[in-house]
Amino acid sequence: MKRHINIILLILAISLGLVSCSKEYKAKKLALKELKNTMNDWKSYESVSWGRLDTLYNLPDLDNKVCRSYIISSLGLAMDSIHFVDSLKNIPITDKRYAIVKDSINTIHTKRFKVEKRYDNYLYKYFFIGYKIKHTFRGNNGYGGKVIGTMEFFFNKDLTKVDSTRTIN
Repeated sequence: MKRHINIILLILAISLGLVSCSKEYKAKKLALKELKNTMNDWKSYESVSWGRLDTLYNLPDLDNKVCRSYIISSLGLAMDSIHFVDSLKNIPITDKRYAIVKDSINTIHTKRFKVEKRYDNYLYKYFFIGYKIKHTFRGNNGYGGKVIGTMEFFFNKDLTKVDSTRTIN
C-alpha cells in the first residue's frame, strides 16, 4: 500500500512538473507578474479568460540597398513588358508574330524568375520574434469601481520577459 502511494505521488509530481514547464504556463505567469506591477488594485484582480499562446513572426529589416536593387530590377522587368507590348502593334497578326510573342514571353518569364530567385531570401522569409497572449480580467479602477479590461502581452523568444503590452478596448 505504501508503495502504491509513493508511485501515485511520483506520477503527480512529474505531471505537475510538466505543466509548469509549458510555454503557455510561463506566458501566463509573466503576464500576471506584469499585471501585478501595473494594476491600480492587484488584490481586486479576477481572471475572466485567457486566449491561446500565439507565435509572432516578422519580415526582416531590409536595408535600403536591397530594397532599391529589388525595385530597380522589378521596374526593369515591367519596362521590358511594356516595350514588348508596344512592339507588337507594328507586326501584323501572322505566324511570325506568334513566334515573336512566344520568344518574348519566355524571355520576360526567365528574367522575372531570376529577379524572384535573387531576392527570395530577403522577401519571403519570416523570422520568429516571440509570443503573444490575450487576457481578459476584472479589477478595481483608480476610483474603486469594478472594470473589465483586456490586454495583449508580447513576450521575447525565450519567454523570459514581457516586451510590451497593448490594452484592447
